[in-house]
Amino acid sequence: FAIINKIKKYTFAIYVIHWYLIDIITVIFKLKTISIFYRLGMPIIIIPLCIFVAYILRKIPFIKYIVPE
Repeated sequence: FAIINKIKKYTFAIYVIHWYLIDIITVIFKLKTISIFYRLGMPIIIIPLCIFVAYILRKIPFIKYIVPE
């Protein structure tokens, strides 16, 4: 339950940021969105990446007021 308590403050940020990161990663790596590996593997990559991006954005003085908590 400790990991859930740490992640719960990032859930809205994940919700807001994830679609942009999916689009960026899909275009950069030219991934096929119908692939089973894409469908099952992308959440494993996107969720930690969203948490990292939200964490970094919250450290920037002006942007921390824009990024949801």
